[in-house]
Amino acid sequence: IHLQDVLGCPVFTCLDECDKAVAEYAKKFGAMGILGQDSDYIIYNTSHYYFSINHLNLETLDTIMYDRNALSRVLHITIDQLPVLSCLIGNDVIRQEDLLLFHQQSLKMSSHHHHRHHNRPPPEILIPKVATFINTQPSMDHLLQQLPLLARAVFRDENRAHLLVEGIKMYQLDLETGPDEFTQKIEDTSVISNNHFSKT
Repeated sequence: IHLQDVLGCPVFTCLDECDKAVAEYAKKFGAMGILGQDSDYIIYNTSHYYFSINHLNLETLDTIMYDRNALSRVLHITIDQLPVLSCLIGNDVIRQEDLLLFHQQSLKMSSHHHHRHHNRPPPEILIPKVATFINTQPSMDHLLQQLPLLARAVFRDENRAHLLVEGIKMYQLDLETGPDEFTQKIEDTSVISNNHFSKT
């Protein structure tokens, strides 16, 4: 039995990572919300409502709603800093293993903070500490022009700034309306980073 036969609605499939495709579709067609279970959806500038499928009660349709604005307020960062938060925690571009030294030394996280089953601290400890670090950085407009310096602090290597560029850019939606202002800033940063590397 196919879903479109049961619900009488069109169903789309994705050959690659579906998170961005779902976010773009929701943004393009003005969807009320997204039902899923991936933290990336709270970072994408897409539908206002993001509902948890893991907490969905199929009988009552009750569930939990995640709010990117509330998350930003609690962490004392701006919404446009959420992609940086994702990069410094670990995402599809930047592996968590590559951030262990940064978490241990820059964030002063000792081994007793680590999860007993993983060699990394639990999210409830890690995320606020990363957010506090982000608060010590320049505003987003200026930070995008200084990603090599951020790469030095995070990776001890300015030449890995391209990972930050890719990690932030992955949250920019490729809609038919063309790149937004933030995407253009990322593109400009990529050029600056390449020029910076060619001189070192």
